[in-house]
Amino acid sequence: MDKETLEATVRALREEGNDTMRVEAKRAAGGLPTDLATTMSAFANTPGGGTIILGLDESADFAPTAVYDVAKAQAALASRARSALDPPVTLVTQVHELDGQRVVVAEVVEAPGPLKPVRLVSNGKAYLRGYDGDFVMSELEAQSFIANRGRPEFDREVVHEASPDDLDSELVRNYLETCRSSSSALGRFEDSEILLRTGGVHT
Repeated sequence: MDKETLEATVRALREEGNDTMRVEAKRAAGGLPTDLATTMSAFANTPGGGTIILGLDESADFAPTAVYDVAKAQAALASRARSALDPPVTLVTQVHELDGQRVVVAEVVEAPGPLKPVRLVSNGKAYLRGYDGDFVMSELEAQSFIANRGRPEFDREVVHEASPDDLDSELVRNYLETCRSSSSALGRFEDSEILLRTGGVHT
């Protein structure tokens, strides 16, 4: 993520007034937040992954704040990605300056299909990303990931220049009903988010 994209992301967070499905912001003034492993699991299990930004204070309209130690924060993030998750997840970290403060941006790469679901080593649970937070993956959802391991994914290839309007509305409606009836967690989401989370559409 370059600085221009970061600045646009911070503006979007301020407009939303909250974290989003793709971005989690943390202060990290006194040390690395303890709950980042769950967010890494959720982003690694979510199509497209997600981004963690250390050094933004959500309670102060996402104002930049001092990260406790930029180098140590990056090393701690890398360590947690390797040791706290099974399988380990891939991070791409960068440091940018905003309003005179250095922030750490860690992009969590989506795990390959055969390696999902990514679980916490500490409790064996896998997580998914909701609108502005992480929630425990149900056993049914976990089994669906496992069942899809090794299957051909030709039907998941992105069709360029296509849009959701090109999909058969009746088939989409039946698909969404099946998703909601088979998973109480998916039942919480809007139609567009279910399609995104299950790979029907891509951003």
